[in-house]
Amino acid sequence: MCFLNITISSSFDRHPRSRLPPKHLYPTSLPPVLWAKREGGDYHVLTFGIHTYHNDNRYSLNFEQPNNWKLQIRYVQKRDEGLYECQVSTHPPKIKRVFLSVTVPKIEIRDPRGMVVNYAYYRVDSTVGLQCVVVPAAPTRSVWWKKDGFVITTQPQRGIRVDSSMVAGGLTTWLHIARAAVEDSGNYTCAAGDTITAHVRVHVLDGEFTVIPVAGAEHFLRNAFGSCSGAVVG
Repeated sequence: MCFLNITISSSFDRHPRSRLPPKHLYPTSLPPVLWAKREGGDYHVLTFGIHTYHNDNRYSLNFEQPNNWKLQIRYVQKRDEGLYECQVSTHPPKIKRVFLSVTVPKIEIRDPRGMVVNYAYYRVDSTVGLQCVVVPAAPTRSVWWKKDGFVITTQPQRGIRVDSSMVAGGLTTWLHIARAAVEDSGNYTCAAGDTITAHVRVHVLDGEFTVIPVAGAEHFLRNAFGSCSGAVVG
C-alpha cells in the first residue's frame, strides 16, 4: 500500500533521523515501490524501494510492515504542491496517483489598534504591544516571537509576556513588554515555521521626537505609542 505522509515539524528539529527501516525488516520478497512527482512534462523519481533519489533531504521513505510504503515530506512548503505517483513494480505496474494541495498560512504583525505594521515606535516606560496573527492555523501549530534572532519567552521579572489564543480559523500571539527601555529596540520576528514569518522594527525612544513621513506612510505616532512607515528624528 502507498501513503503520502505530510509532516509539519518544528524548525528546532533541524536534523531529522533517517526513516529507512533496518535491513532485516525490509521485505526483499515484495516488489519494489517507486514514488515520483509529476511537474508538467517532467517526471522526478523521489524514492525506489528504500532508497531516496532526491537531493532534498525533506523527502524520505518510511516502510512499515507488512507492506506499507510511506513517502514523508518534512517542513512542507508551497513548492511541494503537485501530483504524486506511487508505482508498484508488478506486471502490469500498479499505479496510484494523489494531488497534494498546500495551503500557506497568512501571517501579519499588528499593533493594538489592529493595524498591520512594519515599524513600531514607543516612548520609554510605555508598554510595547504587538499582535501576531496566523490564518489559517491548526491548534497544534507553534508560533513564537524572536528579537534579533533570539526566541522570546514569558519573563515576569522583566515584564515580558507572550500569550497565544485561537481566533476564528487561526491563531493569535501577543507580545507585551511593560516599561519599555531603549534596549528593547530591535528587529522582532513572528514565526510559524521556517518560511512563514513576519517582521517589525521596534524603536523605543527617549525624549522629544517628531515623525517624518516617507512615501507610502499610512500611520503616524500618536500619544504614548504608535506605528508608521517612516523615519524618526529625535
